[in-house]
Amino acid sequence: SLLSSTRTPIGRNPLLRNNASPTKEKFHVISSNSTSPLGSSTGTDLGDDEKSEILGTPILKTRFAHRVIENKPKASLKPSQLTPRKRVVINMDLVDVVDPSKRDIEVLKSEGFHAFKYEFNDKKNMTIHLEDIGRLNPNIYLNDALIWFFMKLSLEKCMTANKELSNDVCVLDTFFYSTVRSGIVPQWIKRLDILQKHVVFMPINENHHWSLAVIFGLNEVAFQVKQFGSSSVRPKLLILDSLGSASGRSFNRKVITVIKNVFEVHGLPSIPPKNFLTFRTDNPCQDNMTDCGVYLLHYTNVIMSQLKMFLDSIEEFEGTKLEMGEFWKPEEISEYRLKMKNQLKEMGNTYPQVD
Repeated sequence: SLLSSTRTPIGRNPLLRNNASPTKEKFHVISSNSTSPLGSSTGTDLGDDEKSEILGTPILKTRFAHRVIENKPKASLKPSQLTPRKRVVINMDLVDVVDPSKRDIEVLKSEGFHAFKYEFNDKKNMTIHLEDIGRLNPNIYLNDALIWFFMKLSLEKCMTANKELSNDVCVLDTFFYSTVRSGIVPQWIKRLDILQKHVVFMPINENHHWSLAVIFGLNEVAFQVKQFGSSSVRPKLLILDSLGSASGRSFNRKVITVIKNVFEVHGLPSIPPKNFLTFRTDNPCQDNMTDCGVYLLHYTNVIMSQLKMFLDSIEEFEGTKLEMGEFWKPEEISEYRLKMKNQLKEMGNTYPQVD
């Protein structure tokens, strides 16, 4: 199971657990040069920045330092006539990932916060520690425990409000992306029902930055592939990134490779990348170096709280950018950390407390 009741309680990696190890189950090794019967090579074409990574935080690196712009074309307009593109540029090599201090933990105790164990509707439980709650203080990165916990809570709320969709939506664990992308896929992936879901939420961490992939239509594709050997359905892929750095083709290919590996471990021909309809939206973006996880959780909660409306919006959409406007509720983001922190305080006084 992706949700373990024995998560490392203290000393977790700030973003992804660093001390986890693959299970002793058999692994399915994905070939990097296999050919899909659906009509396209399924080789892993991810560019020169591709590295295998399993369950750990990727090493920070300057990804584009080697690229030199040559023969730059002249603009048809003068620079003074061009509208500058609004984009947050942050040097992630300079980011100092810090843990909550001992004083932060003592303050939480004095304010009535408690570590607690919560049981989800699927009967799996998770412990939230004071060190996790401390990450909801300003200017601290959210770790994998908080990302996973609040995504699961959003899913539970969504399923309660939309019972008819309860079998159509799933949330993947925070290490799913890095594990499956490596090409060495644990056999427990088969036990997940990803290919039976219409909407799949996949949290992603790369270079100390959280982003979110939402995949639509995998169930329809898998059904047709099983029945006919190919599919006329185009799955849709939405990347939500609060910095805008994960919206390019290279990142899309990485996510598509993960989906390809899932199909192959199920013994199914993978989907040619050209079959995917990738698009983006006008989602709000962060203006600091630490709120990427907050934005990921906000995106997840907003979509799940208005899931029917969102699915209706993309049903016939085949463009590259979907304008959603106030759907994203940007006015709520500034208070989102405090909202989650207060929620954990209430839960700590409601559910079984732990030392």
